[in-house]
Amino acid sequence: MRDLEIGDLSLIVRDVFGLPDDADAKVIERLKHMRKLAFPSATKVGQGYRRTYGAEDVLKVTVAFQLLDAGLASTLAVSLVVGNWPAIAEAVGRAGGGASGRVQLKPNVISELSRSASGRIGAARLGSASAPQPVAAAGHVSAHRRTEIPSPMIVLDLAVLIRSLKSAFRRVEGVATDEVASAILKLGRT
Repeated sequence: MRDLEIGDLSLIVRDVFGLPDDADAKVIERLKHMRKLAFPSATKVGQGYRRTYGAEDVLKVTVAFQLLDAGLASTLAVSLVVGNWPAIAEAVGRAGGGASGRVQLKPNVISELSRSASGRIGAARLGSASAPQPVAAAGHVSAHRRTEIPSPMIVLDLAVLIRSLKSAFRRVEGVATDEVASAILKLGRT
């Protein structure tokens, strides 16, 4: 399977998600934004060379687009894909082999927000404590406890995505289904 350029990747993404042709500029804009986030990989391409995408990159991008479709911000979608890639790749391998390709992702939105806020404020202003500690007033017992609020789970069925990708590769790139299947199975073993 040949490496794809950003226009090819846009065609595949539009085909997988059923987007019209006039959405090409928006998809390419979103792909360029992801590239600024060093996604799908952090490899730098020198001046005068085009960035190309392989099978693993295409899978990462389409999973990120699924998360965008679910309403997540692009930075959170990218960090979820990068942070959970081993589990996602395993689910892709299972889905490519005909088994269930479900994977559960647990976005911790609160910690992502606090991490980005602390990065903007700076460590000097935060002091040594990461969060203010409750102080009991004289004669009162402090009953402050940290309660864990469960984060919502995102469940992706990658078997559906794999079927859509196979047909998109056939239509858009003329790639044989067995070539895509072997690339997908190879990802599940890494």
